[in-house]
Amino acid sequence: MNSFASKMIFREKRCTGFMSIFFVYALIFSLGLPLMADAASKPPSGFITLSESPMTWADAKAFCQQQGGSLPRINNSDSWNGDTEAAIDGFGASGDPWPSGLPDDLYWTGTAYTDFPGRSWIVLYNGGNAKVYSYSQSDVSRAACVR
Repeated sequence: MNSFASKMIFREKRCTGFMSIFFVYALIFSLGLPLMADAASKPPSGFITLSESPMTWADAKAFCQQQGGSLPRINNSDSWNGDTEAAIDGFGASGDPWPSGLPDDLYWTGTAYTDFPGRSWIVLYNGGNAKVYSYSQSDVSRAACVR
C-alpha cells in the first residue's frame, strides 16, 4: 500500500471515531440526559449542596450557613439524647431510605448530643439507608445541607 493510501485510511478511522463521539453526545443532548459532570455537581433531591470533603461539626455548620441552609436536624431539635426514634428533618426515621443519589458516607446533623457535651449526631448513609450515631465534634464528616 502506498503512503497516500495509508494516510487516507488513517484519516478515515480518525473521522469515524470523531463521528462516533459526536453521535453519542448528540444523542445525550437530544434526550436531555445529564452528563457525568452535571450529575456529580447537583445534590440529590432534598439537599441544597454537599461538601466535597469531610470537616468538623463547627465547619460543617458554617459551610451550610454560607450556602443558605443548615445541617439536617434530628426531631427538628438542636439537641437530642438518643432515647426516642430519630426523624431526620423530613428524611424519615433512622433506618428508612433517604433520597437516592446521596453518596455513601458519614454526614453531620445539626443536633448536639444532650448528655455528652462536645459530641453531635452523624448519619451513616449506606446503600440507601441511614443510621444515626454520636460523634466527637472535633472529628470530621461531610455536610449535606438542607433548607
